[in-house]
Amino acid sequence: NLPYVLLEEDAVSREVGDLNNDSVVELTDLTILSLYLIGDRSLDESDLVYADVTKNGKVDIADLAALKQYIMKS
Repeated sequence: NLPYVLLEEDAVSREVGDLNNDSVVELTDLTILSLYLIGDRSLDESDLVYADVTKNGKVDIADLAALKQYIMKS
């Protein structure tokens, strides 16, 4: 399972990788992250926290791979 993150401005916790904030980590989130990485979509500061799936302080291809792996196991 991916960890949950609670940001102060969030009313409820949100699962890491849930980039569209629909409470489900699935293909749409993977697509959003892919688009961000190729520069076709922006993410706001709070979404970047949830996009950092590997929790290494940066959003990169490793996060995309980890998110894909998680989704494929679901």
